[in-house]
Amino acid sequence: MSVTAQSFTPELYTGNGSTTNFPVTFDYIASGDLVVNLIDTVTGGKTLQTLGVDYNVVNDEVVMDTAPSSTEKLHITRVTPSDQLLNLLNSHDFDAELVESGFDKLTFKDQEVAETFGRAIKFALTSVYSNFDFPDPVPLHLVRFNAAGDGLETIDVYSAGGLLVSAFMQNLLKDENALDARTNLDAQQASTILNALAGLSPSANQLAYFTGAAAMALTSLTAFMRTLLGSADALAARTNLDAQQLNAILTAISGLSPSADRLMYFTGAAAVALTSLTSFMRTLLGSVDAPAARSNLDAQQASTILNALAGLSPSANQLAYFTGAAAMALTTLTSFMRTVLGSADAAALVSNAGFLNLNNEWSKTQAMPSSALSISTGNVALDMSAGPLRTLSLTENAVLSAPTGLDKNYAVVVVVTNAGGFSYTQPAVYNFANHPFAVNTGINEVTQYLYWNVGSNVYARRIWSAN
Repeated sequence: MSVTAQSFTPELYTGNGSTTNFPVTFDYIASGDLVVNLIDTVTGGKTLQTLGVDYNVVNDEVVMDTAPSSTEKLHITRVTPSDQLLNLLNSHDFDAELVESGFDKLTFKDQEVAETFGRAIKFALTSVYSNFDFPDPVPLHLVRFNAAGDGLETIDVYSAGGLLVSAFMQNLLKDENALDARTNLDAQQASTILNALAGLSPSANQLAYFTGAAAMALTSLTAFMRTLLGSADALAARTNLDAQQLNAILTAISGLSPSADRLMYFTGAAAVALTSLTSFMRTLLGSVDAPAARSNLDAQQASTILNALAGLSPSANQLAYFTGAAAMALTTLTSFMRTVLGSADAAALVSNAGFLNLNNEWSKTQAMPSSALSISTGNVALDMSAGPLRTLSLTENAVLSAPTGLDKNYAVVVVVTNAGGFSYTQPAVYNFANHPFAVNTGINEVTQYLYWNVGSNVYARRIWSAN
């Protein structure tokens, strides 16, 4: 082949953690002539890669077994062997391809030497110096021009006549790696985040924030937020925020999903739920005072009388009655009294209670036994054991004693026949002061009544009657 390139430049690729194929754009004779190094961009160290182990060469591409990371670079160069394996024999055929490949090899070597010298330190084109020998390396020494200016020498920076540096710089110069140097310099390791921060152009009342993994921007920082950021503790921060301290009850409340006409209530120490809140209950909750609440409830105001009534233990056929200003008891309510109390009007009351109405006529009479009909002289004691109604015929003036055979607290009806106009005196115990009565006189008739008013009607129970 012919070699048309005037120079040779090694390949240098930056890894990304995924790419494994890297093209080789310069000419080479064999895959083994390629030298591949993996360079750590953080430490600067390099690691020689082995053909067939770390990589292979396929179709003019270096194919890595493991993709270089973003902190690694892949360096590919060419080192053509310095041997000459072409053997030309006299009187044999001249193989042009073999001869040309030998020339190609020599050209590659020239290019490689030129590339190497291109990276070497050289004197300026106009310099008059040449043939300077570089001294052998000495640990922890520097190389400098000698005092005569005609050669190079090594120098201990700490020795007399050495570099004029401070003790700090002497320690810094002794550092064997970047970490030690950063420690002595009290310097932060370079990072993409710091580069992003350094790229900002801040002004007063601005705050830097991240917009990506290694990207930053600026936003306003208000006076309020500066005060909040200056809070000494959580209490001060809540005060600046006018905020309620976090607690389980508020957390439970925040978990609700309220809707219209719903009311929150507790279901546990730190558990809440929702229930319906009707229009009626909203009106009740809006009551301005107790009277308004009772009005909304259509309720009776509490009283000692109601309390006394509530304190009873009633049973069937009992009636509550007062025993004091705020005291009540129970008494039996008979079937008869329930009938009386159930009277629809005055007439029904008279009928149900067995009363007589003065406005009505009556014809009920009952004769006394014959032995009691005739009175001649002295006192007469009426035997009422057969009932409260008796008939007495007067044949002369008489004085009546208290009846016998009947409790004096009961009404007594005595019918007196007085055809001859005789006089009589009633017993004192039955006088008007104890038992109201009326005396109706007519032909052959004297009658006494116990009477009382109910509404507009006058009711009576006959005490004395005769016809």
